[in-house]
Amino acid sequence: MTAYRLHRLGWTGSEIEDAVGIGKNHFTRDFLSQFPILENGVKNLLDSGIPHLDVAERFNMPLILVHAIDLAGRTDEQRMNRLKINIQPYDVWNFAKCDDLFGEQHPGRIPGQLVAHVIYFFTNPGDIVFDPMSGSGTTQDVCLAMGRKCYACDIDPRHDRHDIILHNIGKDGWHDRIKKADLLFWDPPYFEKMDKSNIGKDGYIDGSISGYSREEYLGFFSKELSEAKKAMKKGSKLAFLMSDWDDEMNERDGVFIWDYADIIRKAGWNLIRQIQTPLSTQQVHPDIVNKFRKSRRLARLERYLLIAEVK
Repeated sequence: MTAYRLHRLGWTGSEIEDAVGIGKNHFTRDFLSQFPILENGVKNLLDSGIPHLDVAERFNMPLILVHAIDLAGRTDEQRMNRLKINIQPYDVWNFAKCDDLFGEQHPGRIPGQLVAHVIYFFTNPGDIVFDPMSGSGTTQDVCLAMGRKCYACDIDPRHDRHDIILHNIGKDGWHDRIKKADLLFWDPPYFEKMDKSNIGKDGYIDGSISGYSREEYLGFFSKELSEAKKAMKKGSKLAFLMSDWDDEMNERDGVFIWDYADIIRKAGWNLIRQIQTPLSTQQVHPDIVNKFRKSRRLARLERYLLIAEVK
């Protein structure tokens, strides 16, 4: 199923062979001809009224692949409707929680519905999406459902997914596959979201940019956004998801969305849209709410999506 997943994500035969560890030309000879048989088998069961989950169990395949086969050939609007994602045609997108269909449990995980909206409004069927800090794998799963191709990287190997390329942008620069992308979807770890209690199983991996100093953090984006712009073709888009950070002790300057917008502009991108994607109040524990209320502090629910384009 790994080879089939990568095939649906638009990976070439040689890329799949390298990722899965099979010999040269084995993909074309041993796998490619079997995929139509697999797809027809899934479609026949779905057409007979068997639920998606039961079909996934019968074929021992991830549920998202069953949906991908079922949604093939449909329009984007039809795909969103069948996935029960209500299209929000505004510049404020509200999503109460993550959908288990998209991605693994991961620190900083975002709702797949958010990624689906980015794809719906800012890409075309068959476009290639590149996610440099994939984390949970949400972007790839949404791309499968929405009929987009996708390459994704991360420094964290915890999920053991072949569709996440182990790659460290900070040390090695951009992966060559960014050159193929029509959309760069970037949801990086936010500033100072990592501390000693968050490193390890339930938090960011040690080495995350979240642990950088303010200067290192902003400098990282300044450099990498400039390099990404140079690597991508004219007309390619950037969807950059970020939240503000303010120092409650007033000892340091904050990091706000206008700082990121300024960095994006200076890197040569043309900013074309700002969308608010706030966190739901349902995601804040009542004890935290009471704590902030009593201390007269404001909890952060805001989050923004900046859309830019290569001129």
